[in-house]
Amino acid sequence: MPLGDLIQQRGTDRTSRDRAFVLFNDERVSFGAYYAECMHWAKLLLAIKVPDKPFHVGVLLDNTPDYLYAFGGAALAGAVLVGINNTKRGEHLARDITHTDCQILVTEAKYLPLLDPIGSQLGIARERFLVSRRWPDTSNPRTPEPSNPHGTDLDAALAQHGGGGDPNIAVSDKDTCVLIFTSGTVSAPKAVICSHGRAVETGKNIGSNMYGLTPADVGYLAMPLFHSNAM
Repeated sequence: MPLGDLIQQRGTDRTSRDRAFVLFNDERVSFGAYYAECMHWAKLLLAIKVPDKPFHVGVLLDNTPDYLYAFGGAALAGAVLVGINNTKRGEHLARDITHTDCQILVTEAKYLPLLDPIGSQLGIARERFLVSRRWPDTSNPRTPEPSNPHGTDLDAALAQHGGGGDPNIAVSDKDTCVLIFTSGTVSAPKAVICSHGRAVETGKNIGSNMYGLTPADVGYLAMPLFHSNAM
């Protein structure tokens, strides 16, 4: 089953749509609400994509709901999510983004100081450089938000392009779902290809076969979502 089909199934089924899918700070996002938001993201990604280039969406975010919305939106749109390592800097960061042919980049304000110096190297147009301000970093509230000559506000982009329902893009189990970078211990990091079928079956095997998880269990993400274990 492709990931988008699973999101649709959980988001519309009467037994699951009202159950909590994401708990973040004081927020509770149900399976139904998650599916609805993913549809908005999918419509946005389809509206701003470049038709003749790989439909790759780079994500440089902390573990916020936006990361999961981008993941689900990409799945519904038939796009490939690329998890960008937020510990990279300068040329190494630019290399990861360009090496994976990211035509769209989703980030948040706290990472603009890393992206602004390399923005011209990325080849990503302003309307496809999306900046989220939904969950601002409160660890250092006195730090002013840096200027960003390259990007577009995510909420504004969603308001402009994110209307309508499920785009119903045909996706198969064998289609690529996500690219996950290796650690790069020996050489430059390599982007490992993960299909929709692999992503869904891995989750099912870990949840049901290995640990016997039920709807009463809650998973805690202790690692960043660009890491395969967290994903």
